[in-house]
Amino acid sequence: MKIKKYYGSSMREVLSRIRQEMGDNAVILHTRSYYERDGWRFWRKREKVEVTASPDVRIVEERAMSNPMASVYKDMARNSQDGTGPYIGNKPSIQVPKEVLDLQKELGEIRKMTETLLSRINFSVRYPDVLESLIKVLKEQQVSEDFIDNLVEQLRGINYDDTALLQEKALAIISDCIGFADPICINEGLKPYKVALIGPTGVGKTTTIAKLAARFSLIEMKRVGLLTVDTFRIAAVDQLKTYAEIMRIPVEVVVSPQDVPSALERLRHCDIVFIDTAGRSQRNDIQMSELRIFLDLLKPEETHLVLSATSNQRTLRQVIDKFSILKIDKVLFTKMDETLTPGIIISAIHWLGRPVSYVTIGQSVPDDIEELDREKIINIIKGELTDARSGTKTTRIG
Repeated sequence: MKIKKYYGSSMREVLSRIRQEMGDNAVILHTRSYYERDGWRFWRKREKVEVTASPDVRIVEERAMSNPMASVYKDMARNSQDGTGPYIGNKPSIQVPKEVLDLQKELGEIRKMTETLLSRINFSVRYPDVLESLIKVLKEQQVSEDFIDNLVEQLRGINYDDTALLQEKALAIISDCIGFADPICINEGLKPYKVALIGPTGVGKTTTIAKLAARFSLIEMKRVGLLTVDTFRIAAVDQLKTYAEIMRIPVEVVVSPQDVPSALERLRHCDIVFIDTAGRSQRNDIQMSELRIFLDLLKPEETHLVLSATSNQRTLRQVIDKFSILKIDKVLFTKMDETLTPGIIISAIHWLGRPVSYVTIGQSVPDDIEELDREKIINIIKGELTDARSGTKTTRIG
């Protein structure tokens, strides 16, 4: 059995050598990172990677049997089968020890990790420049790793010499993920047609509600009503009331769940009612439960999760995971004019699986809200890709 240690400056470099020497069935037994001094410049350190590998998966199984207790477990099992071991009734009393189960689980994880790593290195050594550039651009644009892996998987089998075709196919997959805008469309048979906006604190729900109310009241000439359950911030209620007075539309303030039926009754003459909710922390389970109670009573026809386009991936994923306990129909992104990474929208759509209704591009009411234009995002990625391949850097927003 052959076990060998490989050293290099990066994991990709080491895995490439392992694959070349040991083949696709090689097994990673151990990895570690360490630092070594940079020659005579002893004050500098360089990060190195050490990987222990074997060309035969059987070496892993033999290492498992090298456990001092493994032979004991084997003898106990044999004794139970030949009648010399302890029995309870007609069945052996021996159970598989926890250590063995843990070891089996660990071996399974090692094998899965190895297959993933070798699969990636097997494909990545053949990455054409245009795909390498695209992956780099998507990562810089805050597109999630799982979406990028899925994209690369779908590009298998394409002629990599045809860079134009490869780029066209990749951008088509991204475009399909973004999909088309799904704006609010009132069902005339439902009056009032209720639309709720939910989301974390600070994303701009109240201002967005005002923009939507003005759009439907002044442009589409609908009878609009406002209902707010945001009693945590008095300023938010006052702000919404000010907007309502300017547009001459009714507004109802709901303090407790008992107030919901009477508030809806007073707005029954409206074509559409926009529901403003208090910003909820995704870390506060009590607040999320309270929001759920209100939504169950209000029964909105549409619920839009409002997210900020300036969020980072980690925060956005946490928000989506927590708010997913609620019924979400669409996503609405604010602060598109402030973000440097509009690719975060791709991550949100990929994780949530819901269409985007609108994006906001400023603070002006009612102008700075529009339907999602996926071509803008695709053009940004194209521009960044062109810059990456030409060695320049230009930020294009809007």
